Amino acid sequence: DGPPRERRRWQALAAVQARYLQALEEAGLVDPHAGRRAALEAGRLAAVEEVVLVGVSELGGLLRRTLDAHPARVTALVCAPPEEAARFDALGAVRADGWDDARLPFEPRRWRVAVDPPGQAREATDFLRTLGGRFAASDLSFGVPDEEVVPHLERCLAEADVPHRRGAGAPLSHSPVHRLLTALAHELRRGDLASVAALVRHPDLDHVLARDGDPVTALDDFARAHVPRGRQLARTLDAPVGGAPVRRDPRDQDVVDRMAVVDEALNRLLSHLGGGARRPLAAHADALGKLLETVYGRRRWTADQLEHDEGSERRLAQALRAVGDGLAELARLPDDAVGRGGCTAADALELLLDGLAEVRLPPPEQEQAAELLGWLDLALDDAPVLVLTGFNEGRVPSGGRGHAFLPDRLRRALGLPDAVARLARDLHALATLLHSGRELCFVSGRQDQHADPLQPSRLAFHGTDAEALERLEAFLPDGSGHRLRLSAAAATEVAGPPVLGPVAPPEVFSVTSFRTYLASPYAFYLQRVLRVDRVGPEPMELEPLAFGNLTHAVLEDFGRDETLRDLRDVDRLTAGLHGLLARRVRATFGERPRAAVRLQVLGLERRLAVFARHQADWRAQGWRIHAVERDELVELDVDGAPVQIKGSIDRVDRNETTGGWALLDYKTGEKATGVERAHRKKDGPWLDLQLPLYRWLARPLLREAGASVSEGVAGAASDVDVALGYVLLPSDTKSVRFDLAGWDAGDVEDAWEVGRGVVRDVRRDAKQGSWALGEFFLGDRPDDRVTACLVGRGLLASPLEDPESEATGEPSPGEAAAAGGGGGAS
Repeated sequence: DGPPRERRRWQALAAVQARYLQALEEAGLVDPHAGRRAALEAGRLAAVEEVVLVGVSELGGLLRRTLDAHPARVTALVCAPPEEAARFDALGAVRADGWDDARLPFEPRRWRVAVDPPGQAREATDFLRTLGGRFAASDLSFGVPDEEVVPHLERCLAEADVPHRRGAGAPLSHSPVHRLLTALAHELRRGDLASVAALVRHPDLDHVLARDGDPVTALDDFARAHVPRGRQLARTLDAPVGGAPVRRDPRDQDVVDRMAVVDEALNRLLSHLGGGARRPLAAHADALGKLLETVYGRRRWTADQLEHDEGSERRLAQALRAVGDGLAELARLPDDAVGRGGCTAADALELLLDGLAEVRLPPPEQEQAAELLGWLDLALDDAPVLVLTGFNEGRVPSGGRGHAFLPDRLRRALGLPDAVARLARDLHALATLLHSGRELCFVSGRQDQHADPLQPSRLAFHGTDAEALERLEAFLPDGSGHRLRLSAAAATEVAGPPVLGPVAPPEVFSVTSFRTYLASPYAFYLQRVLRVDRVGPEPMELEPLAFGNLTHAVLEDFGRDETLRDLRDVDRLTAGLHGLLARRVRATFGERPRAAVRLQVLGLERRLAVFARHQADWRAQGWRIHAVERDELVELDVDGAPVQIKGSIDRVDRNETTGGWALLDYKTGEKATGVERAHRKKDGPWLDLQLPLYRWLARPLLREAGASVSEGVAGAASDVDVALGYVLLPSDTKSVRFDLAGWDAGDVEDAWEVGRGVVRDVRRDAKQGSWALGEFFLGDRPDDRVTACLVGRGLLASPLEDPESEATGEPSPGEAAAAGGGGGAS
């Protein structure tokens, strides 16, 4: 009865189904649903005298037709008072109509509300503590309609020493074996960076890939530097560009070499699968079996070990057995089941994964264990204590906007359950629980694991208007206007930063590390002493550091080109810079960089074009490049105990007219922060010592060039005329410029003394193991992402939890720079 287009859609579906059934028949196979329907129509029914339906509140069409056609006596046992018989049909199934006026005795005291899935798990286990130890683990059942809650609940139960198991078994899809097969399928089908990362990070492949180093670190370093499309890029980057090899930084060459080793190891692993060749399914099944033998062949278990193991080894053995059964079934399929000529390994893997989609691993045989059950299993479970997590709309009742081919209107016409029928079924299930006389606890969340908001289950509001309002107040946070506030005591309890005690102070300080300490001693401890770093998901575009490194590499090439660096013609200079950029892009990102990277490169072209004008003017003033990327390591005396200071000066210029010198640092941040503002506050305190320490580092270089530089410290900054400055290359090209500091020799020597003070403080902190934590927490909240994660920023002061929070959900300046593709790097 639909429009013509809809009828044509169903005619096409019917034609596809007919071809499908014919192909099965020719292969000697049968679709199980079609086979059951054919048996019913032919009257081939098993001889049964009596059928008893126990709490079967929903009947599928095929089962209902079978019961209607069968001569057996059918008895339906329904959990409901006799006066509600009109709400059920002759077979005991719930009628879709007649439940709108249902009034359920849902008590708010039984309802607990948490922020997120981990919070739901904690609320569920906290409820157990209120029972006073009156129940054994076998007396507990947990409803888990929301899979996001399950891993957190299992962890909380384990921490509380409550033995537990999933009543229906764990999904095979959650096992490491299934995840490995899924990652393989994605790699064969897409071959992108995310697919490679899923394989490299898989813990079961560690012994296969880690023969020559750490594959995960190699991938992380390579991805951040080269933003590849897939894993093959590392093998092509060393090809000459424009007839000559591009000079590569030794550290970057090491990154490329390590990734090439990982690439080769992956090639050896995937060689079992025959590339993209089309082969019979049996050949693919055999190849997949050999690959799994390579990965898991070292694992051996006896039947006795598996019988007594209740942990990961038993689950791994079960998963391998299930996958082995799937491979055997795949091998038994006729060769023409996937068309003439066979199929690719990716096709075979998808067939295998489709066949394993609904497989669950049986739970261990534990007499004393709490059960984790589905929502509809709770009503007939006999445990005296029931805890339902995930009591949210879309979970209970289950969500779904309806199938594109089967909207609710059509489902009702075909006698299939629709949203109204599911709601009636779930109302009956909840009523059964509420009248059971058992200890009950309902747990809801306000947001899912992605921080998207959740609504409370509509089932909770089937009561009078007054009861519905009372229950709504129970869902809302207590007296805080939709926000939670964490008490100061609780924040102190959970926010203690990790400290490892006294450690040896660094023997070498980089010029950039002083800024870290001046901003936060604790951040210095994490980043410069413990070497903690942040590793995020594989980048889809250049992160700020990688963008800055690319810019620095191009400008280093420019500074080493003796012809190009002396040009005063803007057009020729611009063309030369763009040529150097093109060679660097090819050497760094290959022939076909990602689209996002190409856009970022276009932005860098614009910056370089404006830089060319300023460079031509700078050259016209007599300034000539003397050295680029000059690495220096010099001593700085601190109380008679020298410390080594290291740094790489981006650019050293000398004025051919005045004989003066300039030490310059390229800055590619989004904003053009001037040199003096970046180094000092308006009231005088130093924020950064980089350029003043450049002046100290440059002393050997200046002596080499014949400048008069004294050996002593006092007055050393006034020995020779040296300007300090930035070459600003922000995204706003109007702000591109050479920016020189106006400091005198006294200012520079004052900065050196501040640096000595930092070294003294670091040595004191290292000896005491204090790292000035009190000062750190009395100051501003941490802005560096490593420290923010470790001290719980975003957990203790999120917009949801703290009405006074300044957090807005907008990215920080650093995050915005990363998103915009052009952040700063020094």
